[in-house]
Amino acid sequence: MGCGKPSTETPHLIPYTETRTLMGTVVSITVYAPTFEKGEEAASDAYRQMEALERLLSGYTAESDVSRVNRMAGASAPVSPPTLFVIERALEMSKLTGGAFDITVGPLVALWRDSVVRARLPSDADLQAALLQVGYRKVKVSEGAEEATVSIPVGTSIDLGGIAKGYIVDQAVGVLRRHVSSALVNAGGDVYALGAKPGGEPWVIGVQDPRRPDDLSAYIDTLYVTDRAVATSGNYARYFEIEGKRYSHIVDPRTGRPVDSVPSATIIARDATTADALATAVSVLGATGTRELVLSLPGVESLLFVRTEEGRWERHASPGISALTTKPPRLD
Repeated sequence: MGCGKPSTETPHLIPYTETRTLMGTVVSITVYAPTFEKGEEAASDAYRQMEALERLLSGYTAESDVSRVNRMAGASAPVSPPTLFVIERALEMSKLTGGAFDITVGPLVALWRDSVVRARLPSDADLQAALLQVGYRKVKVSEGAEEATVSIPVGTSIDLGGIAKGYIVDQAVGVLRRHVSSALVNAGGDVYALGAKPGGEPWVIGVQDPRRPDDLSAYIDTLYVTDRAVATSGNYARYFEIEGKRYSHIVDPRTGRPVDSVPSATIIARDATTADALATAVSVLGATGTRELVLSLPGVESLLFVRTEEGRWERHASPGISALTTKPPRLD
């Protein structure tokens, strides 16, 4: 864990930065507060919230709600209000994207992980068998007077990896709002910019160049945002290899195969839950599908870098991106 040092950058607010490892990634919180101690308190409260939600939503923790739902496949599993909210939001995103986003992708993810271990591509028969267990309509939610339950068929499993991190970031921001009015949360590519920086300047978010994945300082675009979430998904940093070929970690729940046409997909939205889920979905939908989807969603913008079959790189941006990639004048 690393902590920032007090600074006299402005006469009224000082920056405090703290970094921890959560959700399998590096999470950094920067806040501007009247004192170093108040900044530390704000970040600590936010991290406490994130850790509590990770225990509920992680598929890697045996005691989590997600693990309980998967373990009780074929029956109704009780879930907490946060888990219920995330699952219901995920089902909404599945309908919105025509199944390009789907939390029942678990059987396919497990199949490809096993293929990596065996160093052999899955057979068509294995893919078809896994696909029979996938489909967001298989998830049934019941909200009773005393408790809510979620049920899935035997053989199906849910994976909230494409939306839970965004939700956890949103909840951390909710905690920060009670302490400060200027903060930045970055959870491994899921970012929320709370307010503006002191002086009214927007937060600056760099979009990693997918052609240079090993150079963390190589940006292909720069975004200037205030009170917005930014989520980037792609195969330039997370991938696996089988038989000498790289494959994206993102699997198309409709075909069962990894997607590779969109190495970098960035979504800007009003909340990180939406941005996180859409960044995964548009990686599946591609440039044309993304444009149609984003144009139908108020407050959402997209920035895709696509590699063509000929090996060329193309930039596909929604109409509102230009306003976010041009640095506004300083507000004095």
